[in-house]
Amino acid sequence: MIPGNMAAYVLAEPYPVWWRIYAVFGSFVPALFILLAGMMVVYTTRHRSYQLSHFLYRAFFLVVAGAILDILLWQTWPFLSIEVLYLIGLSLPICHDFQKLSTHWRWLTVATIFLLTPVLQHFMGYTPSPLQLSIFQSPQQLNPLTIAQHWLIDGWFPIFPWLGFALLGVNLGCLRLNHPNYNKAHATAIGFILLVIGSVIWWQSNTPSYIRNGFTELIYPPSLGYIITNLGMIALYFVVVDSHLNWRGFNPLRIFGHSALLVYLLHFFCISYLIAPQWQNESTEVFLLINLIFIPLMYVISYWRYKKR
Repeated sequence: MIPGNMAAYVLAEPYPVWWRIYAVFGSFVPALFILLAGMMVVYTTRHRSYQLSHFLYRAFFLVVAGAILDILLWQTWPFLSIEVLYLIGLSLPICHDFQKLSTHWRWLTVATIFLLTPVLQHFMGYTPSPLQLSIFQSPQQLNPLTIAQHWLIDGWFPIFPWLGFALLGVNLGCLRLNHPNYNKAHATAIGFILLVIGSVIWWQSNTPSYIRNGFTELIYPPSLGYIITNLGMIALYFVVVDSHLNWRGFNPLRIFGHSALLVYLLHFFCISYLIAPQWQNESTEVFLLINLIFIPLMYVISYWRYKKR
């Protein structure tokens, strides 16, 4: 996440081939990030008995954080281009009540969101770059239909398909808790099949891939091939993690996970106000050196916060 976001500010274009390859793998991070948010709703509901009010409070906090990013960081009117924190904030209370549905309806809902995504993209259109109106401009220029379309289909992280990944996290969380001894061989086979099918569809599709504001992840737009490939990757992640729960290599990820929101907010502000003003359009070597210093710093901050809990 950190190198991907930093590249938009620091790395010189045209991006090198190795970075485009990295961007392919980095494209799977947002879905996993959102899926884990949905999964944690299941865990905190079951283990800590959190009610809807807790998730409404969390949702409010995330939406406010997203608005602060829009206003202070990008100096744009909030709630327009659908920052990922808005999507997660919207999804948390929905995920809480989504658990109450039967298994059949939960899986059907997720499938419907994913299958409707390319249909809506086709009929509603998909803009290369969402509207971002400066706070120094009059909001009278805002078109409610454009904002609605950004929320639904072509903002940074619109409801279709990204809410589907949050709800998928609920389904996987329920599966993991209700069936801890699920058949990992079957899950692995399903993961590989989805990965192959999705990769072929993704490779053969003529869907354009937009680079928005320097962000190179191949998720604009999130095509059906991308969604299916992601489902395969998620199934394989699921099996690997459950098969190696005590592996020490996961510890740094756990520590980052405990401070995910702090790292997300802090790294953007550091990049925008400390790094980008000093280093822009830099070479690969300088870009990598900055990351080699900055990422461990973020880890140290996360570790300090983890120990303070």
